[in-house]
Amino acid sequence: MVTTEERVALTGAAWEYQDRLATAFNEISVLEQMGREGWELVSFGPLVLNFRRPETVSARAHWEYCRTVGLPSSGGRKELEQAGWTYAGSWLSYHYFKRQSCVKGAAF
Repeated sequence: MVTTEERVALTGAAWEYQDRLATAFNEISVLEQMGREGWELVSFGPLVLNFRRPETVSARAHWEYCRTVGLPSSGGRKELEQAGWTYAGSWLSYHYFKRQSCVKGAAF
């Protein structure tokens, strides 16, 4: 287990971490809720989404998430990246993208 002091030394900021249970049926709503609360998707696995956000409230950002389904397409990925989305990874046939939202002034 990494201590808070070690995290600060590595990243220059302290982070909170949270894992959320999610299935293919509810993960979009979980992603939307977590993004509104300033949680950034950093990894995922079977039935779990892993998030982080800065401990300092003023450093938090809102996040948007996009999930595509099917065979990966380099053209589709390129279009999303040109629209400001960052590839977050793939799980089976699901492909996840994230970007900071343009929402301003919302409280956390």
